[in-house]
Amino acid sequence: MSRHRADAARGPAAEPAGPTGGRRREPPGGAAEIPLEKSLPGPSFTTEAEFAREREAVLFADWFCVGREETLAGPGDYLTADVAGESILIVRGAAQPGRSDGPGGHDRLHGHDGPGGHDGPGGLAGFYNLCRHRGSRLVPVARSQPSGDGARSGTVKINLALDRLPVFASHPGFDPQVHGGTIVLAESLDDIEDAFQDAAAGRPSATPFADICIPSVFDDSLAPPGHHVMSLFTQWVPCGYAAAPHQAELAAHADRVIARLEDVAPGFTGSILHRQVIGPYQMQEEYGLVGGNIFHGELTLGQMYHARPAAGYADLRTPVYGLYQAGSGTHGGGGVTGIPGRNVVRQIRADRGAARWRRGRSRTGVRR
Repeated sequence: MSRHRADAARGPAAEPAGPTGGRRREPPGGAAEIPLEKSLPGPSFTTEAEFAREREAVLFADWFCVGREETLAGPGDYLTADVAGESILIVRGAAQPGRSDGPGGHDRLHGHDGPGGHDGPGGLAGFYNLCRHRGSRLVPVARSQPSGDGARSGTVKINLALDRLPVFASHPGFDPQVHGGTIVLAESLDDIEDAFQDAAAGRPSATPFADICIPSVFDDSLAPPGHHVMSLFTQWVPCGYAAAPHQAELAAHADRVIARLEDVAPGFTGSILHRQVIGPYQMQEEYGLVGGNIFHGELTLGQMYHARPAAGYADLRTPVYGLYQAGSGTHGGGGVTGIPGRNVVRQIRADRGAARWRRGRSRTGVRR
């Protein structure tokens, strides 16, 4: 089964039905529900609309039937389904040797009936496949928002072809450490904060931030002699831009970025031969980045370190035995660092070593 956000107009009184037509189970131990004011403090949100959106994501959900349980008879059997535009994976689990989580020795993914959406040893586990880009990012349904709220983005990528290098007023001469390094387009931290608050309020930044590099300074094969390419990572536009192209708004955003560059490098605008503007919608639809998020999930405290890609899954294993995760959505990401790949190789080697050790003990008759 899978939960999906319902229309907020249903209100909290419209308690969703369970998978068999019954009501949703109460919290373990009969615990009382946490008041909304305690769980979602309204003053912490920038706008009332943002508060309402988060409240809807937390409080309003419905059950959907994706298949019959008896069709998944044995461990490892699985089925896939699309629910409200999301790709769902349902897996029949099994206790795996050496992966105990308590006195019963059950696999930690399938050995409990807690908030992870699992039915116990040999039970079913439901996962959202949130990332189609370079592999799957499996996130348990009860631990992550199915709508992809953890993969929002206000990033716009701008690529420029130039007929010459920019001449910065503060540093007019060519300097590989300047032109070949990272150029940050921002006046101050307040400048960056203002740009973010614009997008949080639902409008593109009036003074956008940009992280800029000119790779052709060190690789002349990227452009004809005397010409250059410039890559700009810019922020912010509203995360809702992932739902539609917003081409006019993105063009205006790019114009504002170029105008800011013109201020610090007079004549820059006249050096532009071509430009490409890639917004959240194109990143999502063409490159498979959910929400247009290039990091395969927001780099927030709730989705970093042991909570990346989701709490309880930082060991890079998945409910499919032998299938591991390694990508920007795991610890060490986002960005292109190589750290997730190193981490998953270490995990696989450790698991294989443990398996050989168990086989060796079995052959010698050693038992616990």
